[in-house]
Amino acid sequence: LNYREGDTPYAQDKWLVSLKNELMLQYQIHRNKVFLMGTGKAAHYASYLATQYPREFRGAALFNGAWNGPLEKLMSPKNNPEQQVPFWVAVDDSAVQPDLERKALEMQNKGYPVQMEKVSVGSMASKEFRQKAIDWLDNKSDAWEQHVQSREKNLKEKIKGIIANNITIE
Repeated sequence: LNYREGDTPYAQDKWLVSLKNELMLQYQIHRNKVFLMGTGKAAHYASYLATQYPREFRGAALFNGAWNGPLEKLMSPKNNPEQQVPFWVAVDDSAVQPDLERKALEMQNKGYPVQMEKVSVGSMASKEFRQKAIDWLDNKSDAWEQHVQSREKNLKEKIKGIIANNITIE
């Protein structure tokens, strides 16, 4: 991604989401199985897409890159669990990355499920490690959806109770 100051990726976003939707239809891919995964700058773009389009993707695996980068100012992490997705973040264990750790904590404080692992760069490329990330995202996104549905159900029940207790029909 070679964005200059002032550029916005919205046209590219629309194209990518449209392509994802076409592929989902063509290959009968269930919405619950669509995750983002990226390394370096692609991880940054994946984090941007996950925060901006949480209904399009179930989670994101970010390898050696995450929220910090040229699109950071365009990201608007949400406080509402319905507009959040889980993040698996793998970082180089030999590098000190206080900005990334601060941002991961900020995302967790907003309510996002974040799993951060420090590993050697070489192991990030292994099929086993990537499968571990996918398995975590698959399990966490299912649990996250159940959490969101439970919150919605409880809210609806509270609203019904308030209405029932405050409205009388004569």
